[in-house]
Amino acid sequence: MASRYRALAVYSLLLAMVAGTWLAMGLAAEPAFPSPWVAAVAIGVLLLIWRFGVPVPRIGLASMERVPQVALILVLSAPVAAALCGAAAFLWPLISRSYSHGSPRAAVLRAVHNGAMDTLMILAASAAYQALGGRHPLGPPTLADLVPLFAMAIVAQAVNVVLLATWFRLDNRDVRRIIKPVYSLIDFMFVPAGVLAAVLYTTAEPVTLALFIVVMAVFVLSFGGIAGSLAAADADPTPLDDIGERILAEARGLFRFDEFALVLVDHEQRTLDQRVGERRGERLPPRVLPIDTGLCGWVVGEGQALLIEQWARAPAALRERAEAADTSAGSLIITPLLDGNRVSGLLCVRHDRPGAYTDADLHLMRGLASRFAPAIAGVGATLHREQLITALGVRSREFEREAQEDPLTGIANRRAFSRRLAAEMELSRVSGRPLALAVADLDHFKRINDALGHLVGDEVLRRCAALMREQLRPADLPARTGGEEFAIILPGMEQGEALALCERLRHSIENHDWRRLHPDLAVTLSIGVTQWNGTAGADELMHAADTRLYSAKHAGRNRVA
Repeated sequence: MASRYRALAVYSLLLAMVAGTWLAMGLAAEPAFPSPWVAAVAIGVLLLIWRFGVPVPRIGLASMERVPQVALILVLSAPVAAALCGAAAFLWPLISRSYSHGSPRAAVLRAVHNGAMDTLMILAASAAYQALGGRHPLGPPTLADLVPLFAMAIVAQAVNVVLLATWFRLDNRDVRRIIKPVYSLIDFMFVPAGVLAAVLYTTAEPVTLALFIVVMAVFVLSFGGIAGSLAAADADPTPLDDIGERILAEARGLFRFDEFALVLVDHEQRTLDQRVGERRGERLPPRVLPIDTGLCGWVVGEGQALLIEQWARAPAALRERAEAADTSAGSLIITPLLDGNRVSGLLCVRHDRPGAYTDADLHLMRGLASRFAPAIAGVGATLHREQLITALGVRSREFEREAQEDPLTGIANRRAFSRRLAAEMELSRVSGRPLALAVADLDHFKRINDALGHLVGDEVLRRCAALMREQLRPADLPARTGGEEFAIILPGMEQGEALALCERLRHSIENHDWRRLHPDLAVTLSIGVTQWNGTAGADELMHAADTRLYSAKHAGRNRVA
């Protein structure tokens, strides 16, 4: 048995010896038990509450147990009430897998501990109640009953909290994170209901008591529904960082660990994405690893949780699979977050001390994983959708750019040129601002391709397009409209300004250092320029510019007309 279980076993047995001795002495003096149906109802009500009530976070017990416990104290003798409550508390871990964390060792230990704890709690609370003059059995309450009733509730809660805190401390839990003031306040809330149950038992007709029990049963079942709603809230769409912080906070309350990690599994990208990590109280930066990396990769592949109680005794196959960081852990748990049969994430805790984790801790980790798996799956689906939408958006923009852009030169193609020319003509018509159009053609370009090759010819086209972008204004649009043919839209420009600009462009292309591309290379450009008259259509405007280009060609090329 692990060292922590040994300590818990010693503590539980000592507690059982004290409780058993006190109970035996009481039963020897007051051996009278109620009828079997009363005893069965009392035990059954406690089990019903623990099964369907609202769970106390990280403890596993449920609130409302004070109702039957207080009622039994006030109507039965102290040892009999303690025996019934202790019997129910002993049975519960043996029949509740969730409370015993799926561990037979934990089930037996918790059964012994809880039976002894509830027995001592009832005996101590009854002693306090009777020491302050509390009436037994309790009839209709008066002001004089308030002090002993209050003392009974305080003593019961004090014994409960102290013994639970001792258990959790020996179990290597963070007691401050588990037992919080709200736990005691919730129990105090149900003390009056227990007093009412006792009064009805002693003064009312059996039918009235039965109705009260039915109402309380419905109340407990409705609380179970509330607990289910709270659990479902964990699956609501929430930012991943918030979910990660909630999981980390829950893990701190359940385990002692030297390292924690929340890992998302991306099956499409085949990666493990560590989104939340902590080592010895310090946050770890996010990191992305291949999906088959280390022990996390093993868990993803197998689809099942991994518990290594002592690394020195781990199977050789796992030791070979582990990363260097894994081998530093004396004890570790890795649990998959499952979306159906698909692993959507991993929860990992590691401790340097061998034997820090057992099968009970594995069950706790599985419970934590099952609570948050829907939320992680939802976030994963959302992230995947966002990635897909982003990728589609990028691809859409690429398609749009490709539809508007000449693939060789990177400037506008004929389609984009035609759209822009129509838009600029409409804008010029409305605003009255001038609009000029230039068409250009590389002189003897076929000779360049034939003599020097198409690779050189393509580079000439690219460099000419780049020189056009350098010489033109941001508002101007250069476009490749054919093989070696270009067109330039010049918004807001009169004919004279357009001629001067095109002359500078012609000059820059003629004087470019083409010999660096090839020693025999020389490139010139002929340009025709026209101004829109405000009435001609796009085809007429293009024809006018082409006519000017032919004039430049016939005049000897390498000129602007």
